[in-house]
Amino acid sequence: MRAVKSLLGSEPIRVLYVITGLGPGGAEMMLRKLVLGHDRKRVSPAIISCGDLGVHGIAIKAAGIPVWCLNMRRGLLTPTALMSLAKKIRHFRPHLVQSWLYHADLVVSLVRLLEPVAREARWTWNIRCSQAEVGSGWSFLRLLTTILAQISDRPDAVFANSRAGIVHHGRIGYHPRRWIPLPNGFDCVKFRPDSSAKAGLCRELNIPGEIEIVTLVARFDPLKDHDTFLSAIARSRVKCPRIHVVMVGSGITNKNQTLMTKVTQHGLESAVSLLGEREDIPSIMAASSVVALSSVAEGFPNVIGEAMACGTPCVVTDVGDSLWIVGDTGVVVPPKDSSALADGIVKLLTEAQHDRAARGVNCRQRILNLFELHGIVARYEKFYATMFGCGKEMRPGMIARTQASRHQRGMVD
Repeated sequence: MRAVKSLLGSEPIRVLYVITGLGPGGAEMMLRKLVLGHDRKRVSPAIISCGDLGVHGIAIKAAGIPVWCLNMRRGLLTPTALMSLAKKIRHFRPHLVQSWLYHADLVVSLVRLLEPVAREARWTWNIRCSQAEVGSGWSFLRLLTTILAQISDRPDAVFANSRAGIVHHGRIGYHPRRWIPLPNGFDCVKFRPDSSAKAGLCRELNIPGEIEIVTLVARFDPLKDHDTFLSAIARSRVKCPRIHVVMVGSGITNKNQTLMTKVTQHGLESAVSLLGEREDIPSIMAASSVVALSSVAEGFPNVIGEAMACGTPCVVTDVGDSLWIVGDTGVVVPPKDSSALADGIVKLLTEAQHDRAARGVNCRQRILNLFELHGIVARYEKFYATMFGCGKEMRPGMIARTQASRHQRGMVD
């Protein structure tokens, strides 16, 4: 390894992020927030997308951060792409290479066999999913994670954005030198309480201002379990008839006949607004009385943290890291239990006004304390500095050291 310690007094740590692609997605958005949030005096970032530039790549490049694209077809690894990546690494000469998502992990692992400069740099992976994505994926994804598990002790460390992800990957054979649990961060300036948001949304939807808005932000996917959510709403409206449902996400439109059939079956035609994909999620979150999560599987569900940052309490299923995010600020129920989900919604909507206000304050404060974006970026930078001996040791618990016997039981530090 090159002696980078002597360089760090005069220049920032050069970090090359390699990601499968930069199109829409939670991992892609978090990488965008991370690189845009870096203190350039401490970290000089660059990105290589195995795919194309994508919506996030355009924004990152506009901020003056180098972005290069290999333009690989997803799942198709070619010698040309590997040689192109090796060339980019020689050009940038990173102190650290961090790959995001499985395909990028494999690509970087192979390039290190070919390129001496890549082998000289420190090396980490960043896992961004849990059992939900892996378990439901196609056979190639399962094969890929099996291969990566066998070589997971080669990187200097493996980052993971969810505790659930660490547990699951330990169970399927991942045995890194160190786990680095670092959750997603939330922009608490973008996502914040807005007392005028509800009036605006009610005008748009042509519904009364005193209505109780219950929101679900989730693409149309079996893992999101829209049927249980709609069943819970039908039950909730028996006790809280002034509920109006707002559903947002890819495939959530009146043209989705499968979804419309479910809405009709539950007798909710006049009580549901299907808005599709929206750019004004912070405003919708702030306008809501309650945000729900009905998923049967998750990793680190961003929608919960975004809602809480807006001061909106959540009723969520106990999947992935939902319980950790919500803490005691909302209601956590078993998955696929429409009765429990309904009871949670009713509980939050029928609280006294001063209790509801206090709960909203507590929601936002929890996000500020544990998941605020600048704090998460600072934790990345602190770990990078520690890797090169130019920072204080990280406090106990920030680095979870791997213990094979604990992984066999699906446990992590």
